Amino acid sequence: QKAFALEEEKINSTTALIDEVRNVVVGYNPSTLIDIEKDLNELKQKKYTLENLDNESVMLAYDAACDQLLLHLNKLANDTENFERYRRANLLISDIIEANNQDFFVRKDYNNFVLEYNQLIETSEEQLEELLPEDTQIEKYPLFYGELES
Repeated sequence: QKAFALEEEKINSTTALIDEVRNVVVGYNPSTLIDIEKDLNELKQKKYTLENLDNESVMLAYDAACDQLLLHLNKLANDTENFERYRRANLLISDIIEANNQDFFVRKDYNNFVLEYNQLIETSEEQLEELLPEDTQIEKYPLFYGELES
């Protein structure tokens, strides 16, 4: 749930940033803002779900879209004169970057928990079936594609 919340935070903060730049920031490059809007649409289209988070191509496409967004945010901040004086715009960019950075750790922690849980099911399935009501489904959880390195 935390990973999905971070993805929503990236989308919501990017939406707010676009509005802030349009209405407050002076001297930005309009083509950079158009690129950020395109990146936002890509994020929305490529956002992963519980059903496809173990699909490497889906996750790699989503992560590539995030990387592209970060590149354009950096371009906006670097190419806009006196961008540092726009406090809210800078805070929104920081929020997006922080959410993106936290995502790695959330995925890693999730994978560690799921690996342990899935192994417990494998090694103790008979005991679990004896302890739980008959109609209880014991299902493994999917990992974020691959096992993330430390």
